[in-house]
Amino acid sequence: MTDYEIIRSIRTFVPNFIVVFENNKCVELSFEVDEFFGSSMRLVHDDIKKILLLNISNLRFLRILNLRKSLIGEIPQEFENLINLEELNLGSNNLQEIPKPILGLKRLRKLFLGSNSLSTIPEELFLLSNLESLHLHKNPIDRLPDMFDKLGNLEICHLYLSMIKEYPMSIFKCPKLKQISFGFNNFNYLPREIQNLRYLEYFTLICSKVKTLPEEFTTLKNLKGVRLYKNELEELPFDFGKLEGLEQISLCQNHLSFLPESFYNLKNIELLNLSGNKLHLNLERFQKFTQLKWLSVYNNASVINHERSNCDYCLILNEEDLWSR
Repeated sequence: MTDYEIIRSIRTFVPNFIVVFENNKCVELSFEVDEFFGSSMRLVHDDIKKILLLNISNLRFLRILNLRKSLIGEIPQEFENLINLEELNLGSNNLQEIPKPILGLKRLRKLFLGSNSLSTIPEELFLLSNLESLHLHKNPIDRLPDMFDKLGNLEICHLYLSMIKEYPMSIFKCPKLKQISFGFNNFNYLPREIQNLRYLEYFTLICSKVKTLPEEFTTLKNLKGVRLYKNELEELPFDFGKLEGLEQISLCQNHLSFLPESFYNLKNIELLNLSGNKLHLNLERFQKFTQLKWLSVYNNASVINHERSNCDYCLILNEEDLWSR
C-alpha cells in the first residue's frame, strides 16, 4: 500500500486528524486535534485502534507522530519499522511500561511520555543518543537509571510529579541541558553539581523541602527563568544578583524574610512572584526593574510605597487582584 492508501484506510475509522506529505510520503501525523477533548482516536474501539496502529507502522518515512490522549495501553512490535521517526508523543495515555519497539528508534530527538502509569524506566532508553527532549513527568516512577550522561544531546528534561526519592546525579553531567524540572519529590537540597549545567536557561524545583540554594547556583549565567515556589527557602544566595539574565522568577510560598542586596541588580526581570513569604518590601526599590511587567507581593509581612499610579507594571497586592487579572 502507498502512504496515501494507508491514510485513506485510517480515515475510514478516524476522519479527523492532521497529516503532512512530502514527495508523496507521509512525514507527519497528529491525532491530537483539540487540547480539551484530546485525540480523535480516543473513542475508537480498542480492536480497531490496534489495526490503526499497525497501519501507522507502515508509514516508514514518518518523522513526527502525535498520539497524545489516545487511550493507548500498548504499542505493536511493528512500530520498530518507523526508523525515520524523530518526534513521538505518547503523553497522557495508559502506558504502564515504555513500549520496547520505540527503544530501537535511534533517530528519536523528542520523546513525550508524560502523564502515563510508568513505574520503571529501562536502561535501553538511555541508548537513544540523539534525544534532545525527554518528558517523563506525571508518572509514578520509583526507579530511574542514573544514566543521563549517556544522553549527550539532551536539552530538555521534565521529571516533576514522579516518585523518585533522589536526584539522578548523572543529569548534572548533560552538557547541553537547557531546561530541567523537578517537583513534588520531597527533595530537601539542591546539589552543588548543578553548576555543571552551564547552558541551563530554565530551572524548576517546586513543592519540595529545599531550605537553601548552593552558592554554585549563582554561576548559571544563562538562566532566564527560575521556578522555586512552594519550597521551604529561608534565604537566597548572597550573590543571587549575578544571575543577570533572569527574566522570570517565582519564589512564592517560601519562608523568605529578606532579599540579598544583589537581588536588586536583576535589571532584566519581567515577571516576579514573591507572594506568600515573610518579606518587608519597599516597592520604591523595584523601580530599578525597568523591564518589569508583572509583580505579585501579597501575603508578606509588609509592603510599602505601592501606590498604583507609580506602577508601569501589573501589581498584585492581594488575591482579589490576582483573580481579577
